Amino acid sequence: MGGGGPTVGVVVINYKRYDLLAACLASLAASTRAPDRVVVIDNATDRAQLAETLAPFPEALPLPDDGNPGYAASCNSGWRAAGTDLVLFLNADVTLRPDCLERVVAALLADDRIGIVTARLLRPDGTTDHACHRGIPTPS
Repeated sequence: MGGGGPTVGVVVINYKRYDLLAACLASLAASTRAPDRVVVIDNATDRAQLAETLAPFPEALPLPDDGNPGYAASCNSGWRAAGTDLVLFLNADVTLRPDCLERVVAALLADDRIGIVTARLLRPDGTTDHACHRGIPTPS
């Protein structure tokens, strides 16, 4: 981001859904605030399909995993590889509106008491997916 703002990485976790991964990456490419780094964790990878899917997105860093270590372990691997100030974690079945990244970064930077932002998830029919927000996080 220009002006000395934070760098933003996006970590996309994929599991055998290259069609959804392509749509997710296309939405990131259309973002009004381009991510500084995109990391794709591909679990139970099919290297040929991964390479084909990522061909239009040369900026994406693929991290294929022949196993499936689970979501948290995959997020941790992606976070380490991103090396950015801020990280957005996405499942491959998520597509972003063009201004989403810009808005979540602005929300995070608006108040230094905020340490995490959860974006609203909308289903294809426009209704809110309530799984995107399960309450205020607590230490427990």
